[in-house]
Amino acid sequence: MRDVLTRALPQLIGLLAAACAAEPVTRCEDLTVGEGGAPWAVSAGDDSYPCFVLAAPFDEAWTIEGWEPIVDDALALHHFVVYRTSAELPIGPIGECTIPEDATIVAAWSPGNDGVQLPDGVGLEIALPGEQLLLQMHYLGVDDARDASGVRFCATEGAPAIRAGTFTLGTAAFEIPPRARGHEVLHRCEQRRDVPLTVLAAAPHMHRLGRSLESRVRRGGPDGPAETLIREDPFDYDRQVTRVLDPPVVIHPGDVLETSCVYDNPSAETVRYGIEVEDEMCFDYLTVFPIDAFDAAAVRFCY
Repeated sequence: MRDVLTRALPQLIGLLAAACAAEPVTRCEDLTVGEGGAPWAVSAGDDSYPCFVLAAPFDEAWTIEGWEPIVDDALALHHFVVYRTSAELPIGPIGECTIPEDATIVAAWSPGNDGVQLPDGVGLEIALPGEQLLLQMHYLGVDDARDASGVRFCATEGAPAIRAGTFTLGTAAFEIPPRARGHEVLHRCEQRRDVPLTVLAAAPHMHRLGRSLESRVRRGGPDGPAETLIREDPFDYDRQVTRVLDPPVVIHPGDVLETSCVYDNPSAETVRYGIEVEDEMCFDYLTVFPIDAFDAAAVRFCY
């Protein structure tokens, strides 16, 4: 028996070494706000929108499997958006900022959103060569708040077979009349890419007047049969989750995308689009692949 084990030992060692070598290298990186290693001191009183420029933690040789939020002070943090940009900005906090024209959304968090986990073989595009990340926070004016929120990206070594990214539905061109109930904002656009896009997840976003949001696909054109991508009815401002579509939905070239946002406005004032809590929004952030269907500088907004 000892001779048998002795002869088999090199083979067993080889099999074990091969198994260990095949184990993928995985790591996670946390990108959080702050200055000099300390949490960010949130401005008291009015809402604030500080921006933080961060180096991309992974390059194209990694498969970014998804992202999840890091929420430190839930009372102060209203939402955050992560953009990628080639704008020449200094690393670190830069105060309230204008979003660069070339900026593309990588991830967007609102209360209740747990992030996105991508299927095997699909990697999230977070930055191209020469780009960095811009993290814009929206804080409520909470007294004595210090925050270290941000986003966690996890990745495995090796380029993905397919890259995914964010494709935004909705519009900023709307008004909600005073005392309106059930006021609908409807936006339509065409899928203009040359190839089908697969929708993995959807993250609807409105503010406090939002009552429902639905995104639909009309197959073959504006009068085609409608298929619901996502419907949030009632819409819950405090629980704005990213919904993974099971199964994923394919939108073909020539399909028309509709986004319907419904609001109640009890105030005596007209409410318009804006980034303040008292303003409104009508967006649906889709996670789609292949994001390479878009030119690197293309606007990934359905218009």
